[in-house]
Amino acid sequence: MKTYYSIYVNDDFWRAFDTEHEAKKYLYEFQKTHHVKTEIIVTGAMTIEEYKRQSIKRVNKQAAVSGAFTNCFDTRAQSERKRTSERKRRLKALVRSNITEIDVLAQYFMISVNTIKKIAYSAGYRISNGRVVESVMR
Repeated sequence: MKTYYSIYVNDDFWRAFDTEHEAKKYLYEFQKTHHVKTEIIVTGAMTIEEYKRQSIKRVNKQAAVSGAFTNCFDTRAQSERKRTSERKRRLKALVRSNITEIDVLAQYFMISVNTIKKIAYSAGYRISNGRVVESVMR
């Protein structure tokens, strides 16, 4: 059975070595020029490909347990639509209560200014001088 010494950079497989000495030497040189998280992982009795497959299975299992893959695409699209409609509803309520500055709204929603602009446009508002205003067509 063979032991491999794999170098991982930011939790992604980077390179494999047959001896620990070679791996440590390469890691030392790599760390001199790159300031990222690096580590050596010993993968004994399996090839690098087997280890990668095992890692992917572990990550997928963790995601499945957390519910990330439950009706993945349908649920994601449905929750996206629900979130957008909820944001539009909240935006309309804020505009009615005279909170119309784009920056303030973006901070209120904790999203970017561009995203709040998209929501405002889709809710039928327009942007003028950094404020959300009623559209003439409404």
